[in-house]
Amino acid sequence: PKLQNIEHGKVYPEVQTGDGSLENPFQMPCMVYPEAIYELEKVIYRFERENPQYGMERYHTVFKEHNIEWSEESMGNVDVSKADAKEVLALLIGAFRAERFCSGAIQGFLDNGCIQKWLERLKELDGTEME
Repeated sequence: PKLQNIEHGKVYPEVQTGDGSLENPFQMPCMVYPEAIYELEKVIYRFERENPQYGMERYHTVFKEHNIEWSEESMGNVDVSKADAKEVLALLIGAFRAERFCSGAIQGFLDNGCIQKWLERLKELDGTEME
């Protein structure tokens, strides 16, 4: 619920300042996300550390096993309705790792509803496993 009805991120600084000189350098733009996104990131990485049995650091291997490319399009097209927890966790960790290399990657996954869909699938799986 914390991810619903929130701004998915914005570029900072909104207006480029500086002239590129040593005294007044350009500031590289980057994405700034709402606190709920940073909280989710912390939870995902904590889960990765505390649950090595899922092998989340090997998300690329899981992608290969399921014919998923490490791209927003491929990851976004995965039908998670039948996915197991390992596949969904790989998608989440892959999305947050993508942000390290491409500022704004998380915004794309938020805008197209992937992160919400993946979290809902995990909740569904958790409920199933608990019964």
